[in-house]
Amino acid sequence: MKMKFNCSSLIFLCLSTLLFSCTKDRTKQCDIDPSYSFDIAPFFNTYCVACHQSNSSSGGVNLDNFESVSNHIDHSISEFRDGTMPSPGSLSPEPSQRDSILELLNCWVSMGKKNN
Repeated sequence: MKMKFNCSSLIFLCLSTLLFSCTKDRTKQCDIDPSYSFDIAPFFNTYCVACHQSNSSSGGVNLDNFESVSNHIDHSISEFRDGTMPSPGSLSPEPSQRDSILELLNCWVSMGKKNN
């Protein structure tokens, strides 16, 4: 039996593969339950607070406490994922660490942004 593939079938197959192979999607099951105090705050303190603190918040964004981080986490994740933050010339994690940091931040959101 010979199978015929038309153009639309091939496009559907490619798009389906792409859609279901996304590894940085928030719907992914988290194997970790990050702690704000031990995982999230240290990240922000190391890479963000120098510019985004209450007495010198760049762009009007303060990231030096739980409430502010919780309120700005989606935008912070987008900026980090897109490579626009930390800003060029600032302390940044190694490229090899970016995926694990994104997973950590996304899991913290998925697990309810606990203040623990």
